[in-house]
Amino acid sequence: MAYYITLFAFFAILLALSIVDARTQEIPPAFPIAILVLGIISIWTMGNLSLLERIIGFFVVSLPMYLIVLLVPGGFGGGDIKLMAAAGFFLGWKTTLISFLIALLLGGIYGALLLILRKKGRKDHFAFGPFLCIGMFVGFYRGEALLSWYLGIAQTLANGPGM
Repeated sequence: MAYYITLFAFFAILLALSIVDARTQEIPPAFPIAILVLGIISIWTMGNLSLLERIIGFFVVSLPMYLIVLLVPGGFGGGDIKLMAAAGFFLGWKTTLISFLIALLLGGIYGALLLILRKKGRKDHFAFGPFLCIGMFVGFYRGEALLSWYLGIAQTLANGPGM
């Protein structure tokens, strides 16, 4: 029961965060803090990840995002980086990585549509948090299957046809 309560709280926070970010283009610090607290609680309520997987999850996406912001100011918002660090501790490195890839794909499609429809220009920003949250939801439920599928395709391509 504690597993489901923790999971429900995580997804409830992601839903609220998505609504706030979509309206304001800002992720208040309370959201990543709440997710990090849930991540700590989930060590006992959702014991399916090792502490090492959680620590790697904390850095696997947030650190590269931070480095991108140092090289390309405005590339990501600070709230997005903090969100991915906290969520990485909750989800572990595999799910965090696949969640981020899903978010990049969906956010990229959305951004391209905004450009095509002339709703935004190349220098304009849009809220990326909702895409991160969708990525986490899909990643949590289908992440392992998507990762296996992707790695299978990559292995097939690496081996070449007919091998």
